[in-house]
Amino acid sequence: MKVKLETGVETEETEVVIRCRTLDEETDRLLSTIRLFTNTIIGRKESKTFILRPEEICYFDTQDNGVLIYTMDSKYETQLKMYEIEERFNSAGFLRVSRYSLINLRMVSYLEPLFNGRMVAVMKNGDKVIITRLYIQALKTRLGM
Repeated sequence: MKVKLETGVETEETEVVIRCRTLDEETDRLLSTIRLFTNTIIGRKESKTFILRPEEICYFDTQDNGVLIYTMDSKYETQLKMYEIEERFNSAGFLRVSRYSLINLRMVSYLEPLFNGRMVAVMKNGDKVIITRLYIQALKTRLGM
């Protein structure tokens, strides 16, 4: 297997291209590893490390200079910054709804209007996440409202 890395090329994001004559076991393992990295996030809880898939996550929230991951039944810590999570999961159905929160649109039970033009997203785990006025239009656009 030949590995080639190009840096400094004029591209907006990292791109991985795999060229092979046939899909063999080694190439398939490499592809699986890349997919695992790009489609998961590491969460820590009680000195244990968990690999979480986007479909398990209800939302991300910033608290006390750290980011927490909320699932249906648990809460995890991550070392990633909110902007890194937003970049990684934007195409997976997540949307920034405030300076502190990023929600999984597939895990929203319903939306409720609040005073001052804000909204609240009630998540499938029962938690409520405030959507600030600055992000309402992006939410409406994403949902086709």
